[in-house]
Amino acid sequence: MDATGTLRSAPPAVGVTGRWPVVYFHNMAITLKVRLPRIGVEDLSHYRVNAFRGASKAMGGAYQEATADNPAYREMPNMPSALLMLGQLDVVVSQPDIFRYYLTRQAQFARSDDSEVAYHDILGKGVDYWFQFRTAEQRDLFERGLAALYRSGAVDRIFDRYRREYGTSREFFRPLDCQFLVVKPRGCPGDAGKAS
Repeated sequence: MDATGTLRSAPPAVGVTGRWPVVYFHNMAITLKVRLPRIGVEDLSHYRVNAFRGASKAMGGAYQEATADNPAYREMPNMPSALLMLGQLDVVVSQPDIFRYYLTRQAQFARSDDSEVAYHDILGKGVDYWFQFRTAEQRDLFERGLAALYRSGAVDRIFDRYRREYGTSREFFRPLDCQFLVVKPRGCPGDAGKAS
């Protein structure tokens, strides 16, 4: 493997970390509006909940407390977005872009109308993910490539395609926009607006 995503909490044992974060993960509790228009973290104790693998370790104390004794809580390697739409789950815990990606991939099994979904920002602030590379040369080549995509405007076409095909938001790649755009989006380091 030449590159992998990582939190920047400790220096890598092997390899080289990129110079800036690449993606922003902000996990949310996702429900059907008609079924659960509002939800709090404590409510995760009594609903059918599916989360990403490792969520119980990554999400903190209140989340762990709410899900620890819930017999209907599961962590999955792939996001079963369609099961929410089919009414077989009450809550999906995921980063919204990942939820939407799987929803488009699973559309043959369930309707895929994102307007029916409520995103509940109850799980704490998001985190930036960095790339870790096997070598400094790979890191430098990757970062020069990203800079070239932004300079040429090609990145906007790529984002537009992913937005159309998978519902990907620009927010998911906010760290890159903070690094490369002349007019920075809200939430960049040093922005007094929305926290990152």
